[in-house]
Amino acid sequence: MLGYRNVRKAENIPQEHRDLFERCGETVVQLTVTSGHTPASTDLQRIYNNVDHARSSAEVWLTEMGDRRANKEWRLEFVEWAILIFVIVGVFADFSLAFHWFDQK
Repeated sequence: MLGYRNVRKAENIPQEHRDLFERCGETVVQLTVTSGHTPASTDLQRIYNNVDHARSSAEVWLTEMGDRRANKEWRLEFVEWAILIFVIVGVFADFSLAFHWFDQK
């Protein structure tokens, strides 16, 4: 629908992994997946060492979050353009009313 991206839902992630990812946030999970350094947190070490396929779950979860963020940004841009159009139409309406008022004799 008008540029919306289909959210690729990560359905096969265990709830404990999803809770860990949401608690840590996207940035921390991205850094844990991509960095070459072992994190200090034992919970994050599970992702880094791919215990119980946590790394693949993290990658799928990051894809889901990216799709959601893209949809949110698209909605915000759509609202900004709609507001801009309404303001321009309002300015033209005000000018036409003002000129009509001055033209009356």
